[in-house]
Amino acid sequence: MTVKRMTFLQELLKLIGLEGRLRLLWIFSAEAQKYVQVVTDFTEKIRTLGPNPLPMLAKHAKEGRLPEMTRTDDKGMAQENLSHTDRLAKCA
Repeated sequence: MTVKRMTFLQELLKLIGLEGRLRLLWIFSAEAQKYVQVVTDFTEKIRTLGPNPLPMLAKHAKEGRLPEMTRTDDKGMAQENLSHTDRLAKCA
């Protein structure tokens, strides 16, 4: 059930532009070095992704100027163009 929920949440985050910001790993208490490495790597990944883009999108939405985005399938192939508003609406 946890994997199913995580998959759902990852897809949801992908729809709203927060892809790659959620990760689930099972680490045993005896694997302290592995834990430190995983947290360090994930923290660096989040830093490279930059700040949360949602406040900027909200600002642009209020101003009525949202850029178009291309939706892709699992293989990275373009499917359709969606505005950020459409992307957020699909999450509701």
